[in-house]
Amino acid sequence: MATYAPGMRIIVRGEEWMIKRVETNSLGNQTLQVVGITSLVNDYESRFMTDLEKSIEIVDPAKVKIVPDDSPFFKKSKGSSCRDRCSHGYGTWIVFGTINNNVQNSVF
Repeated sequence: MATYAPGMRIIVRGEEWMIKRVETNSLGNQTLQVVGITSLVNDYESRFMTDLEKSIEIVDPAKVKIVPDDSPFFKKSKGSSCRDRCSHGYGTWIVFGTINNNVQNSVF
């Protein structure tokens, strides 16, 4: 059985989610309270029971690639538009940029 924790990113049913809370249900299995990250489920809250889901893939943070944000006015690193293009489980990357010599990071 996998260990889940708040803040982890997972892929369930082809969409990427972030775990907000992990609870143990009355049967002793884990229930994951999540919020959607990818465009189809963006900001949608749901619950997944680990014993009923066929496939829960944990997004490995070691495989995240950091790339510079070269878009005008740093559009890639602002809000959900970055999530739509940047943060889908298999090709996950984080966009960062600078504004007025202050570093801004976008981590999803």
